[in-house]
Amino acid sequence: MALQRLVCNIDETLMEQLDEYAASLHITRTAAVAVLLSTALQAQKSMNTLEELMKAYKAEKAAQ
Repeated sequence: MALQRLVCNIDETLMEQLDEYAASLHITRTAAVAVLLSTALQAQKSMNTLEELMKAYKAEKAAQ
C-alpha cells in the first residue's frame, strides 16, 4: 500500500483535541488522523447499510 500525503488546515481547538487523542493512545498525530478517519468512514458505511436495510424492511412490510 502506497502512502500519500494529506495537507489540511483545522481549527486550533480541533488540533488540540487531536493531540490529546493521539497522546492518550501513545500514537503520532498522523496515526491518530488515520485511525479517526478510518473509523468515521466505516461508521458512515455502516449507517448507509442500515438505512438500506430499513428501506427494504419497510418495503417488505408494506407489501404484506
